[in-house]
Amino acid sequence: MHQLPLEEGLLACETSALMGGDGKVRRMRVVLPAVATIVAATTLGATVTVATASTDPRATTAVSTHPRAKATAARSRQRARAARAHSLIDPAASCGVSRKRDPKDRLKVVGRRLKDTDGNVIVPEGISIVGGPEERDYAAAEASTDAQIDAAHAAWHVNSLRLQVSESDLLGQPTPGYGYDRPFADYLSRIICRILSYHEIPIVNDNTWFTGGQPDPTSTTVAFWDYMSVNYRRSPVIFDLFNEPRLKRTRSGRPLGNARIWRLWKRGGTVSGVHYIGMQSLVTDIRKRFHAGNVIWVESAYETSHTADLPGHLLSGSNLMYSFHKLRLNEPATWYAVGKLAARGIALVDGEWAQYAALDRPWECYGDAYTSAPAYLAYWKRESVGIEAWSLQYGSLAQAEPGAVVHDGNYGDFPTDAASLEVPNSMSSDYGCNAQSLGQGAGSLVMSYFKQNTAAAPRALFASGS
Repeated sequence: MHQLPLEEGLLACETSALMGGDGKVRRMRVVLPAVATIVAATTLGATVTVATASTDPRATTAVSTHPRAKATAARSRQRARAARAHSLIDPAASCGVSRKRDPKDRLKVVGRRLKDTDGNVIVPEGISIVGGPEERDYAAAEASTDAQIDAAHAAWHVNSLRLQVSESDLLGQPTPGYGYDRPFADYLSRIICRILSYHEIPIVNDNTWFTGGQPDPTSTTVAFWDYMSVNYRRSPVIFDLFNEPRLKRTRSGRPLGNARIWRLWKRGGTVSGVHYIGMQSLVTDIRKRFHAGNVIWVESAYETSHTADLPGHLLSGSNLMYSFHKLRLNEPATWYAVGKLAARGIALVDGEWAQYAALDRPWECYGDAYTSAPAYLAYWKRESVGIEAWSLQYGSLAQAEPGAVVHDGNYGDFPTDAASLEVPNSMSSDYGCNAQSLGQGAGSLVMSYFKQNTAAAPRALFASGS
């Protein structure tokens, strides 16, 4: 048996074996995943045994061209997938939805519209939760997460809520006997079920900004979506693949160049010794490994700031929407450039929009927002493009004392009083990105926009099964 060269993370071996009574020797090439186990393929009396210790969850097994060998290999792959799925099952994640049958009503993307099974158009309008499952100290943040979910439901007229989730928290230290961290997974399931109980659509986003730090998806991201696919494929949970892909340079700081950045974004590849997974592979994995048909949001390269370049890099697959963030509020031409994609039939959503006074966050504070923010919202209303506003904390969307500073990520002290988060802040006519304006923001504008425009998600999406 001879080991063959192959990409990192897989092991290929080649051997010779008698295939039946004709005495002929046939060669067999075997590519195996990292399961640290021994696989035996028996074909017409010849047995080939191969051992491997790779760790790539994307790997597959391919054995011989003989029909029996193919069937044996297929059964081996099926058993491996079943074992992998079993290790990822979280009993708490069902939220009362049957694991054995598909729901009668499902979200789907038709043309550039999000619809349910009956053809009702759903424009996702909601809030992106801050902190919580994206933090290192997630256990201390549950009260804040619950307060944001409760306030959004009670006062903000949302039909969806976006959760940014740390793949490192879920997978970095698996509980013995499980393929994931059980306490974190239980916390995650509680907040997803809480959103579903309000008949609102959870949007789960894989976020590495505050834990892990990977600029683009890796094998950990694949494992994250394996977990989500196993546990939420029969729920109306939207999968937001990876927050703000940002692989633009080598470890030494050398720019990668535009063509390579987009190629890595779509197809993956190795940079500075790190293997990154392309968005197309993530989509294919979700669809084929565990047959999850959930709607998928895809964020483009350059932290989603180059969405207008998407037409040359669109992914293959169904039920896909493309999410953009932080368009330049003072340059309407940037809105129109993205809006042209909708005119071409591409499904779009503004997955994270914010406007509040800040001294050090120029991508979320524009001095002319008092007039440009209403125009921005009105533009996307005309285009029927949904918006997830960031974030339900004092000074961003919620009313705050003058001088309030907005925080992100691992801050650790986000509000826990839901009632106080039901009161929006606002912008005065002299609003600006200065110390005098701190505490002001687009809260009243967003609340009014959602109240006037948001349609509730159909109740049938949330029906439990047995």
